[in-house]
Amino acid sequence: MSFYCALAPNYASRVDPEAVMAAHRIYLEDNPPASHRITLNEVWVLARALRSAEARLVPCSKCSAKYLEVARQHYAPACPHC
Repeated sequence: MSFYCALAPNYASRVDPEAVMAAHRIYLEDNPPASHRITLNEVWVLARALRSAEARLVPCSKCSAKYLEVARQHYAPACPHC
């Protein structure tokens, strides 16, 4: 979602369909086909969650990488890189 937020500076106020598609293309280029990859539909749902403040990007206190934190999630948020 960092790609999307970088491509859509107004992500908190509206979902930008072109930025969603561009972010998904960049994501696919960065992740090999053998790994579980997020679908375009899932990116759209996450972009809507960012807009509605049901999700947010949180910087890790250890490595500074940003990761997605979702409201009302069933487990404690943790950086996927640490």
